[in-house]
Amino acid sequence: MYESDYYGDDVYVFTYPQLKQVGLLTGFSFPSGLCVDKNANVWIADEFNSQLVEYAHGAKTPTTELSDKGWYPVGCSFDSNSGSLAVSNIAGTASTPGSVSVYKNATGKPAVHRDPDIAAVFFLSYDDHGTIWLDGETAEQQFAYASLKGSTFTNITLSGATIQHPGDVDFIDGKITVGDQQGSGGYSIVYQTSGSQILGSTDLIGSSDVSQYVVAGKRLVGVDAINDAVEIWNYPAGGTMQRAVDAPWTTPNGIAISPDS
Repeated sequence: MYESDYYGDDVYVFTYPQLKQVGLLTGFSFPSGLCVDKNANVWIADEFNSQLVEYAHGAKTPTTELSDKGWYPVGCSFDSNSGSLAVSNIAGTASTPGSVSVYKNATGKPAVHRDPDIAAVFFLSYDDHGTIWLDGETAEQQFAYASLKGSTFTNITLSGATIQHPGDVDFIDGKITVGDQQGSGGYSIVYQTSGSQILGSTDLIGSSDVSQYVVAGKRLVGVDAINDAVEIWNYPAGGTMQRAVDAPWTTPNGIAISPDS
């Protein structure tokens, strides 16, 4: 399990599910969201270095560094069908609105796509049909949600709940899930969706600000920046937190689990 420390500029490595720290990756500048490809390699959005850094499973030195020049990358997702890597850019380095960078075969220079209605792109995920789903904020700092197929964006209004602060987007159990980092109940919430409809929700009671999460089996593991912890709940039931793990990090921000082969 990999966990990024945003202000500490490091990425912590743990065994999972034992949650024993076994490594520390260094040399980043505000590491943010993480994702895993089909070979169990971990990709790290190295925000202020404007790059994506790849580590093989368990490796201590990087395999690949992809330039995302001109952007601040904060999240990523890998499409196992096409081999493409999609990256969410919260903003441009010249104070321009955010975008989505797509690296064909996870290499080379990206194709950059911009939705004029979304000023900041937070998180994104491929589904099993190659469509990218993303959230973020408008110029008025209101929640925004859209899909991207090829180079075409479709802006979507989710019905069934009001998301206060955009959190992670992840394809889980055949559904796109969308997180609310700071829900109206005072804790983070993960919503299960289909298109524009919210089908269900998982209340992460005890949390304060879960930015990114992963689901492993029947457990949801999230990073909580305010509680400074990695936290675990039953999934999809949610409810009472099952476990919290602390470490000498500053601000846990991104998480990924790379499975053993």
